[in-house]
Amino acid sequence: LISRWRTDQPWGAGTTAADIKSWVDNGAELWSHGLDHKDYLGYEGLRANIVDSKAEIEAAINARVMGFSLPGVTPVYTTEQRGGQSLPYDGLTEPQHWYGPTARLIMDTYEQAEAYSGGVYYPVGAHPPRYGRGHVTISDGVTLTTALGWLDKVKREKSSLRVMCHAGNLGTPGCMTLAEFKTWLDAVVAAWNAGTIDIVS
Repeated sequence: LISRWRTDQPWGAGTTAADIKSWVDNGAELWSHGLDHKDYLGYEGLRANIVDSKAEIEAAINARVMGFSLPGVTPVYTTEQRGGQSLPYDGLTEPQHWYGPTARLIMDTYEQAEAYSGGVYYPVGAHPPRYGRGHVTISDGVTLTTALGWLDKVKREKSSLRVMCHAGNLGTPGCMTLAEFKTWLDAVVAAWNAGTIDIVS
């Protein structure tokens, strides 16, 4: 959840804090995805996205934030404007990136975090890393065939996979439609009902 989901992005239109709290009350985990899913200025901007977003979410929802999911931010500012970082959040695309100040701030603030430096598939029962595990984003330029392929791989290899969705992107050019996304969700539920996968949300 971006902490400013009601004001700074169209994805959360109509979603209330009570809606989100009901998901948490029914077993979902809350993870911070930054303030607004946008580029930021300087170290203070970085700190606000990592630290302040957690506080804002916890205050708005009255529930604990369990981790940080690194936003895939489109760079807007220069390296100098961003305080010496050539990419937002230092990219965090390689394991060695976890030795820098961005990673230290994330690890000091959260018990676990997603990024782009670790794999997206892990064998069921294995303990993936607490920091850096990757995910797939189903809403952004992914076809239904590709998404169904992920499901087949999970079933075949008994692996786990994290899936993220920017729901507001569904139905936009190059992305699957809402009907296609529903088809994928129906396939996930059918596999769950058949006992070939498990779902954790």
